[in-house]
Amino acid sequence: ARHGYRTSCATANALVSPAPGLSRGCQSYLAAGAQWLFLTHPFQLTTLRAPRGRQWVLHQVMLELGGLNVEGSARRIIEHALEETAGPPGTLYLFLNFMEVHYPYPALPSEPLAQRAAILRDDLEIFLFGFDTFGQRMRRHRDLVRRRYLARVGELDHQLGRLFAELDRRGWFDPMLIVVTADHGEAFGENPDLGLYFGH
Repeated sequence: ARHGYRTSCATANALVSPAPGLSRGCQSYLAAGAQWLFLTHPFQLTTLRAPRGRQWVLHQVMLELGGLNVEGSARRIIEHALEETAGPPGTLYLFLNFMEVHYPYPALPSEPLAQRAAILRDDLEIFLFGFDTFGQRMRRHRDLVRRRYLARVGELDHQLGRLFAELDRRGWFDPMLIVVTADHGEAFGENPDLGLYFGH
């Protein structure tokens, strides 16, 4: 901003938010997941003293039961980016943070109820007995979880493609420097050097 850039940030991750100061410097800021945070507030209050990770499981249980997600969708993040680039090309710094390919992955509409129930049962098991059961849960549902992951990769890819195509149509794309990066990948037990490792 000090160098004349208009700065805009949009994040789906509640941890990348104004609370820890990560919105500092963003003249325009969207916390796309905030619309759901108030819905989980009672759960947050009841799990403040719970062992680490149990609040996350409650979010996942809510997601499986009602489709409620504390994370913002890639579609909403992209809409923000398109709003910010509605005018003629200019000096813009745009930070977009997605959670589409971060566990937990929402159930797919095409999944049978029995599969959703199995995942929900395991979420409750983790809540009761802790994250020691995480690897066991992932192994049990490896193909299902990987299918959900790949579906979300496809959705994020589609949304980014929509953004890039529209930026190109508006004349923003060619002069832009676009960086796509991640802080970690996801493992589904496919790496023999990691044994049966699942997760980040």
